[in-house]
Amino acid sequence: MKKLISAICILFCCINVAYATGSTEKRISDALQGIERNSSSAVDAITLLARDDAKGITKELEKEAYLYIRNNFPYYYRDSVSMEKTMYYGNLLYRAYKDDRGHLGWAALKAVKYVYRGHEKTSDDATQINLRKVEKALNKLERQMH
Repeated sequence: MKKLISAICILFCCINVAYATGSTEKRISDALQGIERNSSSAVDAITLLARDDAKGITKELEKEAYLYIRNNFPYYYRDSVSMEKTMYYGNLLYRAYKDDRGHLGWAALKAVKYVYRGHEKTSDDATQINLRKVEKALNKLERQMH
């Protein structure tokens, strides 16, 4: 019985490590299987994935989300995958936290989702306003950490 419990614990740890260290892109890709990229349906699928993942968010996933948004600012628009990850991480933080982390997540999501669907350009005023909100939220969180 102890061996079975140990094996289950090891398996659980391995799943958590794999989840936190690189499976996010694959999870997003899997969620978008059969869905047209850069569409409202794709945004909906990413939103649902993030909503579900937010229910069981770990400190590791929170850190992964924050670091992605911070380290890729303001270059979220490089390609569809970058925008998809920004929307996922942004919505994840927004759904999981009702504080400054959630505000950062909401700003990141809004900065990207309209460009992703082709409704706005990166140079549009609304997009630039949302990017400034991301920057402001990042600065506020950075000050809180120090």
